[in-house]
Amino acid sequence: MNNKHFNQSEEIKHNEKYKDALFRYLCNEEQEASKLYQAITGKYIPPENIELENLDSLVISDWYNDVSFKTKDNHVIILCEQQSTKCSNMTLRCLVYYTNLIRKLYEENRDGFKDKLYRSTILKVPKPEFYILYIGKEKIKCEELFTEHNAGYENINGFTNDIFLQIRVKNIDIHYNKLTETQKRASHTLAGYSYIIQQYDIHEKELKNSISDDNVRKNKAMLMAIEDCRNVGYLLDYLDRKEFKVMLEKEYTMADYIASLKEDMKKQAENIRKQALEEGMEEGIKEGIKEGIKEGIKEGKKEGIKEGIKEGKKEVARSLKMAGIPTAIIMESTGLSEIEIEDL
Repeated sequence: MNNKHFNQSEEIKHNEKYKDALFRYLCNEEQEASKLYQAITGKYIPPENIELENLDSLVISDWYNDVSFKTKDNHVIILCEQQSTKCSNMTLRCLVYYTNLIRKLYEENRDGFKDKLYRSTILKVPKPEFYILYIGKEKIKCEELFTEHNAGYENINGFTNDIFLQIRVKNIDIHYNKLTETQKRASHTLAGYSYIIQQYDIHEKELKNSISDDNVRKNKAMLMAIEDCRNVGYLLDYLDRKEFKVMLEKEYTMADYIASLKEDMKKQAENIRKQALEEGMEEGIKEGIKEGIKEGIKEGKKEGIKEGIKEGKKEVARSLKMAGIPTAIIMESTGLSEIEIEDL
């Protein structure tokens, strides 16, 4: 197998949390968020109507979710979390994510949110939709419901008959063999994500008997999974990126993600600057040529008139000379020199 795209002389330390990092990296663009939403719900939101939430501003210590976005009319907010292990507190975590987003609306005072919160009119907030994209080994329910009853309060008098808080989270199995062809078509990136994880698990299991060192085995399994993706055409826009390799080597933290965004913006700005400079120079050359032609025509006209007048004088002098008029008189009449007249 030819892994020419990665330098195998450099030891790659396998990142155990690569699934979370990879999912977050692949899906945090409006276009990909739109496709992901269509794949898991069957509903379409145009990319131009999607506003991704700025992840660094959503962090409370290490509390952040994988993909958050809302419609620009603030009607719906979608929170997606990739899970490779079962978590009994997922509904509660989703509540934390959502309240954090509401707090962000308050702090930024979007559309006067802070002021409206204290008025008598009901303030409409984005309707939350919670999705867990599950790719673990344990079985999970298709839907989870959280109330304060299943949060440890069921034996406290006064709480058993009343529900003051309820959260519904939908679990979606995204194992590659569980994705429908419709889902794969809707989000080629989601299909690629599921495929690389499937292939990694297959190769890691195959290599267990032949390679005892965990890090070496997992590293090789990942390289083989990457080549599998390349061969079938998944994630081709990502496989050779520097940050993709970084995610395999170490935990791809929020700081890494923000740094990669800043680096991308810096590159974009530099490309725009270069393009503007090139276009400016090209335009300058065009304008210069245009102005040069104008000036040339102008100067040409001047020189042409001068030359025409001179030729006219010569014709007059030639006629006078043929008529036997003295050279001195011809010189005085035409302004030509004696030598010029003799040469006629």
